[in-house]
Amino acid sequence: MGSQWPGMGAELMEIPIFSASIERCRKALELKGIDIVHIITSTEPGIFNNILNAFVGIAAIQIGLTDILRSLGLIPDNIIGHSVGELGCAYADGCLTAEEMILAAYSRGQASIETNLINGSMAAIGMGYRQILPICPPEIDVACHNGPDSSTISGPKDAITQFVAELTTKGIFAKTVPSANIAYHSRYIADAGENLLKLLKAVIKNPRPRSNRWISTSVPRDNWNDPVAKNCSAEYQTNNLLSPVLFEETSQLIPSDAIVIEIAPRGLLQAILKRSLPSNCFNISLTKSGSGNILHFLHTIGKLYMEGCLPDIKALYPKVDFPVSTGTPMLSHLVEWMHVEEWYVPKPLNTENICSAICEYFISVHDEEHKYLRGNVSNGKMMYPIGGILMLVWDTLSMSMSLPKRKISVRFLDLFIDVQPALYEEKILKLRVAINKGDGQFEVTNDGSKVASGIVLLVSKNIFGKETHTTDTPMTLNTNDFYQLLKEKGYSYSEDFRLIKSVNLSLSKAMIEWRDNWVTLIENMLQLVILNQNYDGVLQPTQINRIVIDTIESSNQTFTKHGKSMLKVNFSNICGLIQGPGVYIKDIQFRESPRTPYPISLLVPSSEEKGKLINFKSVTSSYTNAMLQSAETGNVNSLHWTEVSEPSGSGVLVKVHYASLSNYDGKKASGTVPHRASENYYGIDFSGIAESGSRVMGIVHRGACRNYVRAHPDLLWPVPDHWSLEDAATVPLAYAYAFYCLAIKAKLCAGMKILIHEGAGALGQAVIAIALAHKCQVFTTVGDLRTKRFLKKLFPELKEEHIGNSRDITFGDMVLTATNGKGCDIIISNVETSLKNVSLQCGNYQSVIFDTEQIEKRENFELRMNSLINDRSYVTTKFESIFEFWNSEEIKNLQILMNEGISSGYVRPLARVSYSSKEAPRAFRLLCKNWHRGHILLRLTEQVLPAQPRISCRSECSQLIICSEEDFGIQLANRLVSRGATKIHICSPKVSWYLQHKTDNLKSIGVNVIVSTNIIKDSYDTTFLLKKTIAMGPLEGIYVANFRNDDETLNILQDIGNMSKDLFPLLRCFAVITNNMKVVEKTCISGVNEYPIISVIETRRPQINENEKHAILDKGAWNLSTLDALETGLRCKVPLLVAQGSTYTSPLYQQLAASADIPSLEDANDVTTLRELSVGSENIKIVKEFLRQKYHKCFLEQEILELNKQKLEELDSLQNGFEKKEGLAVYLSHIAKDELNSNALVYSLPTLGNTTTEKLSEAIESEYLSIVLGIENNFERFCGICERLKLPALVLQPRLDRTSDTIQQTAEKCSKLITEQIGVRKSFYLLASDIGILIAMELAAIFESNGILGTVFCLGSAPEDVKPIIERELAAFTTEDQLQLEILKHIFKLLTANDPSDLEKALPPLSSWNEKIESCIKMMTGQIAQTKQYVEALIQSVYAKILSIKQYDSSTLPILKSRVIVLRSPDCSIISSPSSYSIEDLSAPLSDATTDTRCAAIINKNLSSEILEEFDKKNLCDTFLISFDEKYTKVNSRVI
Repeated sequence: MGSQWPGMGAELMEIPIFSASIERCRKALELKGIDIVHIITSTEPGIFNNILNAFVGIAAIQIGLTDILRSLGLIPDNIIGHSVGELGCAYADGCLTAEEMILAAYSRGQASIETNLINGSMAAIGMGYRQILPICPPEIDVACHNGPDSSTISGPKDAITQFVAELTTKGIFAKTVPSANIAYHSRYIADAGENLLKLLKAVIKNPRPRSNRWISTSVPRDNWNDPVAKNCSAEYQTNNLLSPVLFEETSQLIPSDAIVIEIAPRGLLQAILKRSLPSNCFNISLTKSGSGNILHFLHTIGKLYMEGCLPDIKALYPKVDFPVSTGTPMLSHLVEWMHVEEWYVPKPLNTENICSAICEYFISVHDEEHKYLRGNVSNGKMMYPIGGILMLVWDTLSMSMSLPKRKISVRFLDLFIDVQPALYEEKILKLRVAINKGDGQFEVTNDGSKVASGIVLLVSKNIFGKETHTTDTPMTLNTNDFYQLLKEKGYSYSEDFRLIKSVNLSLSKAMIEWRDNWVTLIENMLQLVILNQNYDGVLQPTQINRIVIDTIESSNQTFTKHGKSMLKVNFSNICGLIQGPGVYIKDIQFRESPRTPYPISLLVPSSEEKGKLINFKSVTSSYTNAMLQSAETGNVNSLHWTEVSEPSGSGVLVKVHYASLSNYDGKKASGTVPHRASENYYGIDFSGIAESGSRVMGIVHRGACRNYVRAHPDLLWPVPDHWSLEDAATVPLAYAYAFYCLAIKAKLCAGMKILIHEGAGALGQAVIAIALAHKCQVFTTVGDLRTKRFLKKLFPELKEEHIGNSRDITFGDMVLTATNGKGCDIIISNVETSLKNVSLQCGNYQSVIFDTEQIEKRENFELRMNSLINDRSYVTTKFESIFEFWNSEEIKNLQILMNEGISSGYVRPLARVSYSSKEAPRAFRLLCKNWHRGHILLRLTEQVLPAQPRISCRSECSQLIICSEEDFGIQLANRLVSRGATKIHICSPKVSWYLQHKTDNLKSIGVNVIVSTNIIKDSYDTTFLLKKTIAMGPLEGIYVANFRNDDETLNILQDIGNMSKDLFPLLRCFAVITNNMKVVEKTCISGVNEYPIISVIETRRPQINENEKHAILDKGAWNLSTLDALETGLRCKVPLLVAQGSTYTSPLYQQLAASADIPSLEDANDVTTLRELSVGSENIKIVKEFLRQKYHKCFLEQEILELNKQKLEELDSLQNGFEKKEGLAVYLSHIAKDELNSNALVYSLPTLGNTTTEKLSEAIESEYLSIVLGIENNFERFCGICERLKLPALVLQPRLDRTSDTIQQTAEKCSKLITEQIGVRKSFYLLASDIGILIAMELAAIFESNGILGTVFCLGSAPEDVKPIIERELAAFTTEDQLQLEILKHIFKLLTANDPSDLEKALPPLSSWNEKIESCIKMMTGQIAQTKQYVEALIQSVYAKILSIKQYDSSTLPILKSRVIVLRSPDCSIISSPSSYSIEDLSAPLSDATTDTRCAAIINKNLSSEILEEFDKKNLCDTFLISFDEKYTKVNSRVI
């Protein structure tokens, strides 16, 4: 405060970065009625008499200057704030956004104004606070400790005035400072604290932690570790206002030789800094008061450069886009030439286009060659096949070598698939393939997101070995059987992706139909591999060791069966090899993608209004046996407690009191590490009370986060009397893992040198404790200074120089230097992939390196051979493997080692944070952020836990399932088996191979299953069915799931209702699942409702609406949702429950805010990046995995940091809707920024048929497409269509100044232009929209008169509909003046993006059309990049075209012999079109017709066979131009 001065930001506004920052502040304060631009630019002397203006003004200047420094690349090592300057620290540290900082400053001023404070004052004193404090009157406080000889006092105005006078008379400097009569930083401001805290909490909703860079001046140094000091919160900033400013104490921490930059409206602290800091510090202020501020700022940047800073100075200036506008002054006259030296330069006489090995592919399911891809569906989404990716690489390699596509044999090595791209109806998939011609390395990307990588090489000879003869086995399974098994996993293949015709029972041999398509052949082979994997969900290939495609071999081994070409393929699960004629695929690794049920709304009948359904509020009950599970992988918020059965098997039963969470649990819940869907459990170590009543702690497999567990006696330890159960829960896993590595696997000895990474973690603390107890030399790493201090406090024996940085490679130098280059004997590593080899180099001779993260992350890294010299051993470990490979001797040793450690005292409890069971998601969010030290515990001391209910089945009882759909019946049977059922009777209309196969699987695990095919006609059949079930055991559950025959369902229910309850006294579950409301109504009034346990479930499948065309209903996932609703209805005893499904998902940014715990993303503006929101690295990993799983995009972490709401909306595949437009916006939505190309009479657009590197003359050697523009007259509108066209595209652009031409005259000039400049081939193709359609029809008539026929594509509507639709859209503008005003307003808004409401007032009254245009352009001056002449011509052209369409006589529309194809938008058919027109329907409205992905597909489909054949032979790889010649030419020139 005090650095403000009138006009302080006026000159700085000339810097684009600064003005952009002020614009953000302006938008934030606009709703508060504050004009920040006026405040910082006004020269009114009293502008800052209002303290509110001072606060927001200073804050805005600091935001702008901070943004400039950040753009220049000048990032401070430390940040110190003086008083309100700590708001600037918060912004520079990333704790507050610009909007939050300016609103916090506003709140500070608002609280000062609204609070009734005393008439106060402040004064600067030329004495340090230690000198002034003893002589201060009691009513005066020392507010600011500025320096050794400077301080600021604060108190009542009268007392301050009197004291200042006294000091002045004594010759001591004393001067009052402007503070708006408020005594800040004193006891007198305390009344404002409550109001300020309230206001700041509304602004700082999600406090972020302060980094080590920000050194506090409002909290004493001894209290920096207090909770209030750790976060930039409302409490912290309120404390800043109420507490004294400890600037002197903090500035003492500034080292010598430091560069100290003051960020304020002027350098208020320069004198204090000069006297306070060491003489070799460089102090400078970015700004000064008065004029010349820009020059002073630039001088300051120059001085910083001279001091060793490296500012990126070009960031200060706006980027120049070429070509520049016609009004830009020339620079050539400023360049002078001095011909004094001779230089020899090559003068090329020849040039050549060289073909690269880079190619971009545009894929749409509407294209003829790609429409078959619709058949590749998994998890309800169309996916681009892996075989398709391989074919693109194969094609690119062939074209780069000028060889025919898919005719050469190739092999793929080390194929890594990062993500499998999704396909959408309304989106184009853009894949770019780049191959290194030297070694065959390739990479496939999707809009910059990595898709796949590997090596592709030519195969020069047959490398297939002779196939080992195996005994032929009968092909038992047919196509339907095979694909029913895949459908159960989540695959919904159709058409060309259902080519497996027969398979043997062992799934090792299959016959595949060959349709001359390598993509579908490879995919069908992968299907056989997938079905052999023991997983019930979708599997996505992530790595393939080798794929060989031999084109000669494949053609030699096809055979014909039933008139179709067939291939035989064999799969060996042991060898991981699938082989067919010409195709060899070896070692495939998969990533499991669990099937997620559809979100459902549960509805029940209203008790107040008959026939009305209301939301069912599930009352969570408490259960003795409950377990923590995740409903959705990757979403921590979906963690919940679920009712489970009592733990069975051998072992000691323990009531868990505390369960510990490991880092792996957090990564599993957030989805950042791959794991099996069956691993839906958390926690491994625990503490509690055993059956005997003794206190124990232990380790258990498959989840410790539950009420009760059964643990192996050898993995249980008694809890020492002096430990609490909370203490004990922190011990088992950490110390057992440490002993496992150190003592069991590595044979720990005294004196060894040990390196443990992340020493502050639970495992790190345990390893350090054990190693120090055994007199070992310990080295460790940490992530920051606070953690280092924590570790030193915990282990005083650790040497400070033995604690390194885990974030970079310096720890390697630390270890090797301290050990004289020998290294350590044992290394326990969990570092990032990029640091693994550095860690390995720290190993000694015969050292052992344990990698505790590699198995969990499964990341690829380059293990260098020199890392394994000196007989080093590299071991990947995962503690849970002790359960898979049980070694009794090792387990016994582990128990003994733990007991010895406890008795010796070096096994001791670790640091921890405890949460209640209800706070499980919160605990996991902290776990994911990795902000904790030690352990995170869940407190489960309650006897029962609130959990989601589940049905439970008794093993001795039977269950009856009556189903009309066998797949649902099997899923229900599996669900019952998972709940304890062992006796199941399934009644199905027929017994298929699939049903028999699935029931055989159930029998193989000990379930007694019988299948009946009885057709239930009467009560006798129902009774027979029930008795057959009761014969298996007492009937416990009846489940009627009939989705087809409603009458049969009602008869069954009526029969059961008439039976005596004595037949099934143990009946606990009676459910009816139907999709017919009539059945529901009749069920509720039938006799069966006397059974109190009946629950009727009506299922309403999600509807696929127009905005969700990408969604494909996954029946299996919907069945899971139905079963969840079934369990809820039965356990909550709801007589009628309606399960309403939905495919709707919230916007992507909302999903990320919830799943990655980034609440600030919800409130951020569209351009605020995740980097600016200070999103942590762990959150970024969650975002990365979320985007990969749900949106099939694989970004680098640095790319994720640059994402904002705007980019996320572009990425969101759900954004397929079109904005409704009316009036002129239907026809005019873009204005060209490229004036030069917009004025060209003919402009060539890039297509698949010609690239931008080809000359126009070369592009039109064959047939081409002529595009006739409409009202908009902008070729950019057609770029999206053209990028997928298979022939060249030329845009005809009549001159804008030809405003008097009629439609016929324009057509004649277009004809002349084509004839003279391009030439007409044997046929023509025309594409046009709105008024351009009429011009194209007239143009086609001219061509026909010359004997040339062709095709006219009418985009949006038929020719007869053009005029009526335009008149309909412009019907609101009945007069000429209204139409003119609307045109001016619309173009004004498009060019300036501002509200044109004031335009009408600015137009002179009774002015002519030209005068209106001139006034409009004058208002736009300085806001647009286009020239005045261009804008004027554009406005005239739009108006003239609208008038021409009004004057056009539709009856004169020519009748053509050529083909007329109408690409019709919805609701664009007004007049019935002639039958000679071909109609192709689009989904996009007229205003967005050019964005419809069907357009290019329709045009390509209607091209001549000659064009398509020529295109198939075309080389699509990128080319580059080189010049070559052996001669050199001598020139002499030098630029000065």
